[in-house]
Amino acid sequence: MTVPLFYAQGEAYFRSLQVPDKATQLNARIMALFRGIRDMESPRDYILTIVTDVLEDLDDTALFLLLLRMQGSGLQIHLVLSGGLKDPSERLAFLQTIVPDLEFGKPFNGYLTVFPDGYTTNEVYDGLLVAGPMCTETRRSLFKNLEYGGHAVIVGALADGTVDPLKISPIDTRHTDTPGTLTPCQADWNQDVLLCINQYANVMGLEPEVGRQTRAPLILDEITSHPAYKQQALLAKLLVLTSRPPPSQIRLNDANGSVAIHWPTPPHDDEGLAHGAEVVKAYYDLAKSTMSETDVVETMRGASFMIMNATARGARYLPGKFGSATKTFTDFLEPSSIDRVASTLHDCAVPLYDVAGFVMLLEALKIPF
Repeated sequence: MTVPLFYAQGEAYFRSLQVPDKATQLNARIMALFRGIRDMESPRDYILTIVTDVLEDLDDTALFLLLLRMQGSGLQIHLVLSGGLKDPSERLAFLQTIVPDLEFGKPFNGYLTVFPDGYTTNEVYDGLLVAGPMCTETRRSLFKNLEYGGHAVIVGALADGTVDPLKISPIDTRHTDTPGTLTPCQADWNQDVLLCINQYANVMGLEPEVGRQTRAPLILDEITSHPAYKQQALLAKLLVLTSRPPPSQIRLNDANGSVAIHWPTPPHDDEGLAHGAEVVKAYYDLAKSTMSETDVVETMRGASFMIMNATARGARYLPGKFGSATKTFTDFLEPSSIDRVASTLHDCAVPLYDVAGFVMLLEALKIPF
């Protein structure tokens, strides 16, 4: 197999993927929400609970900035900050860089109240968005107190809100009972979802293949001027483009490719393409040493497409540093190349999983926007 063949196979594969109709509809509704949010008015005083792991990814910040525009909508929003990889107080400190007056348990502007993971309630509420992991105690409290006929949306779950016990557990469905750790709990999760449904609640999942195609519309760059958003947007784009996971993580390579195929074509750069070919060869050798030939071909489909896109945009990989589990693109790139890559990414959109989940929840509750 040659590098051009790997790349051609990858490009052909990603171009053959159809954007799910549900994702296309969600993209249009996200645009509609941002355009009409100032005039949005809930038909009654709905109480919505949202679990978020803000400070992890761009879509968490985008959702929070969206919620700040909801004052006067008639919605009461309870925002639960995840534990797990970061302490809820760290997440609050980040939000305080946007809203300095934000405090746990203190309503902000009369409609938005923030709570730490570990929060429990006996208050019945109308809608739940799970867009971050939580501890078992919080999960069971929230599922138990969802209103009769209420609605829940689970980001990353199957269409019915459950998870496949034989696959990697989605991040937002893991529990945070042990500080610093996210623990898969597929059986317990599915049992709690079924109990929630048995209480006559409606549970939906935003499937990964749909969520990753809910690309951030460029309108967000126009209406969201806060530095926290712009910096995270850039970091998210760099992460999709340049971070190379271990070859065994075929799903992540393919997920990145299915996003980047919709980006503008990178500029032609002979030096970059030559460097990319070297990196692809090194990644191929690494894959061959740990995987079957069938799996090698499958993982190289996504990896070669993404590596060549990155190097054509100016990325220069540090030798021998890629192919490990990390979320930090600076572990892979020569520092002098980062600004060069970033300058090519202005019109490149990344997924808005959490915002899409929020749109699904509003529509399920028939809140007009």
